Parts: sequence; structure tokens; C-alpha cells
Amino acid sequence: MKTRIPAALLAAAALAACTAGEASFGERLRTEGQETAAVGDRWIEGQQMVERGEKLIREGRKDVRSGERKIDKGEDLVEDGREMMARAERTYSPPAD
Repeated sequence: MKTRIPAALLAAAALAACTAGEASFGERLRTEGQETAAVGDRWIEGQQMVERGEKLIREGRKDVRSGERKIDKGEDLVEDGREMMARAERTYSPPAD
């Protein structure tokens, strides 16, 4: 019986040595799960970036429309002011000396 125990230990050691370089099913499954989770995390981060970008685009377009209205109003004021100044100059008669 003494010779069988060392033989069994040698067989177990040899089996362990053969599988030492290979990942177990559980280790492979865990690695795949971690990789899948990382892909999911990147996708979610990308989705959040898209949502933030779309919001900025909407806000920017709103700001552009507001800016265009202000420009139009400013141009109208400049035109009206210049016309008023020109009328005032035409109606002005300098005092006679």
C-alpha cells in the first residue's frame, strides 16, 4: 500500500501540472463575464455621450435662433437710428450769422 500512495500523489501532481497552464471553466467564464461587462460599460458611456451631445445641439440651435432675432432687432435699430439722424441733419438750419 505504501507504493500506491506515492503513485497516486505523482498522478495528481502530473494532472495538476498539465492543467496549470490552462484556465478552468470557471476562470474562463469569469474572464468572459468581465469582458462582456466592460463592453457594456463602454456602450453605456457612449450612449450618455450621445445624449449629452444631442442636448448641446438643441441648446445651441435655440441660442442661434435667439441670436438671429437679436441681430435682426439690432440691425433694425441701427437702420432706424441712422434714418432719424439723417432727418435731423436735413431739418437742421444753422443760425444765421
